[in-house]
Amino acid sequence: MAVAQSGVTAAMLRGFLSRKVTLARRRAGSQELFKPPSERNMGSPPTREDARTIVGGRSPGSGDELRRGIASMPPMVGVEITWFGHAAVFIEMDGVRMLTDPVLGHRIGPLVRVVPEPEEPGPVDCVLISHLHADHADIRSLRAVRCRGPFVAPHPGEAWLTGRGLADAHGLCSGQGIRIRNVQITAIPAVHDRRRWWLGPAANPVGYLIRGSRSVYFAADTDLFLGMAELRGQVDVALLPVWGWGSRVGPGHLDPESAAAAVALIAPKLAIPIHWGTYVMAHTARRAADRARPAREFAAYAERYAPAVEVRRLAPGEGTVF
Repeated sequence: MAVAQSGVTAAMLRGFLSRKVTLARRRAGSQELFKPPSERNMGSPPTREDARTIVGGRSPGSGDELRRGIASMPPMVGVEITWFGHAAVFIEMDGVRMLTDPVLGHRIGPLVRVVPEPEEPGPVDCVLISHLHADHADIRSLRAVRCRGPFVAPHPGEAWLTGRGLADAHGLCSGQGIRIRNVQITAIPAVHDRRRWWLGPAANPVGYLIRGSRSVYFAADTDLFLGMAELRGQVDVALLPVWGWGSRVGPGHLDPESAAAAVALIAPKLAIPIHWGTYVMAHTARRAADRARPAREFAAYAERYAPAVEVRRLAPGEGTVF
């Protein structure tokens, strides 16, 4: 692991991680989140059919006219990324349109949106769900998305989605993948609470590595872990959470400094901070707050820890091309 080239030594990162994990264990009171994936209770693995490759033109609802239209489109140069707020990101790569963790409404439980609601993104070829928490897997938003392909979720979360009317749901364990035309999507480990509620459905959270003519890492909700270094050299764009919706972030999350440490481990060409400044507790919505502070602090820490990596701060609804 050649992290020393970034100006941050492996020893520094290990010490940082050790402090984070110790504190998180004390707060969480549970060892399950911090076991290696091989030791966690992950349930039965999906069948080969569950994790099958989705080939362009064979996804439900696609007909000859749609296939001809896609085939006639000129290839897009680079990857187009639009951040809709929180962890909802629209990604278009090589003609494949993807949407991550779509939470698009004004209210989710006790949380209210403090930025304008996004425009309808149009049809997408797949939806990528990182975990089952309500601010990442919102059934009302998922049903509203015009998805002409699979809803991909961490196994066994696909059963929960199917039970709520999303028939084309597919579960992936960490390391498994799915292919949509020329784009390969692989589930990446994440360190985060696996339960939707205390006694609700559970699935081990994941991030996603999306590879076509470019590569994008969508980290979703995760704490910092040294295994991120395995992505080094494989990522063009890293979409990294830097905050949440409260006055602090708890275990299983990145804050501005730990997100910058993740940048040093991964060494992407471009880093975009997400998961900040979008939702707050309803009773705090009218309070004056510097909601852009986490993104600014992340950019400052990234300049210190990984000065060779470009950082672009997007406002909710803003897009960029790489």
